Amino acid sequence: MQKDRQKENWNDTRVRDWVDVPSKEEFNSAFLVIKHKYLPLKTKDNSLQTLNRTIWTNNKAFKSRQREDDQCRFCGDTETMEHMYYLCQHYSNLQWELFASALSVVVKKVNAGASNMYITFRNIIFNTPIKNLFHYVKDKEINIMVAMLVHEIRRKIYAFRTSSNEIMNGEVHIVRRAAHILETLQKMLSYLNFLKTGRWLSAIEAIETMIEYVENIVASS
Repeated sequence: MQKDRQKENWNDTRVRDWVDVPSKEEFNSAFLVIKHKYLPLKTKDNSLQTLNRTIWTNNKAFKSRQREDDQCRFCGDTETMEHMYYLCQHYSNLQWELFASALSVVVKKVNAGASNMYITFRNIIFNTPIKNLFHYVKDKEINIMVAMLVHEIRRKIYAFRTSSNEIMNGEVHIVRRAAHILETLQKMLSYLNFLKTGRWLSAIEAIETMIEYVENIVASS
């Protein structure tokens, strides 16, 4: 009986905290994505903790009496998992906008009539496919690569947040943010080249296009 109740109330904390609640099917599918053989173990661990809402944040630390406040070091708002990954207007939200812009260049290169890409909360937290991506880009490997990049960028955001207690008090400079995106893109490029198979040639070309786009932003800043 207790076990059934636990299954029934799997989303209670999301309801309690007023955050987006996925359907049961969407939630279960999100866990299946984590099993992808190309994702590194550290990334899978981050993805699993994200879905289980066990990611350590300043809000959790404050409630556990391990911090004197619950503030995000970039903007000062309460640092929940959702804020850290997506809502912070001084860092994470800007990172997804930058990635979406780079991805849009790739998509429009493949399909000139494509619209701009947008990364949503559900793409980041629940591993849902990016809306219209497959509609414009039928290439399976590019879609797999993009899905992996979402996982890796999310882990990079978490790593940067936990790498220092330095108080930023303002928007992270575009050059620094672009460097984080570039590092993730270059790691993915190295990984796909390491696989040494023609299967990934289109995905490799897509990443190279994104790298060029972000490097041009840095050069003009």
